[in-house]
Amino acid sequence: LIASASQTPVALGAALALFGWRGVRRLWFAIALTLYLVVWPGWALDALTGPLKIAVSQAVATALYAAGLPVAHSGAVIAAGPYQLLVADACAGLNSLIALTAVGAVYLYMIKHQDWRVNAVVILSLIPVAVVANIFRVALLVLITYFLGFDAGQGFLHDGAGLLMFAVALALVFAIDSLALFLFVRRGRR
Repeated sequence: LIASASQTPVALGAALALFGWRGVRRLWFAIALTLYLVVWPGWALDALTGPLKIAVSQAVATALYAAGLPVAHSGAVIAAGPYQLLVADACAGLNSLIALTAVGAVYLYMIKHQDWRVNAVVILSLIPVAVVANIFRVALLVLITYFLGFDAGQGFLHDGAGLLMFAVALALVFAIDSLALFLFVRRGRR
């Protein structure tokens, strides 16, 4: 934790030593992105992912049960017919949340919208989009397991569902950005 957390101050110090404060102002975004390199200890991740795992499993089980499937949950375990599936730390959504916020931040930095409201809408949408996309991913995996069997749900379809949902989440962020642009910028010019 200390070694990975030291990367941001080291990057800041190196930029300051090489380029001065003017260089630090120009490199602020790259320096800020080094915060994504911090490797958090297991106890901190468990505190974050525990409630997220339970919320995801509850949302998936409730939705699929309402659709008429024999699905229930107990904590982070989803029972779908004869199968019991554990919503693991990786499936809790923290990884996709971190990845989506990083990609969203880079996207906003590269686009450089002039209206702060557009940026605020996109930034505020990143967390809900990542959580909802992860709920759909887990629901898709439960459906694959229920209809095609345990091996299908844990094989290449497992990774494919993750990639598909991340692509959908990213497309949704782009759509929110376009909608915010339309509402705040283009509509304001009229």
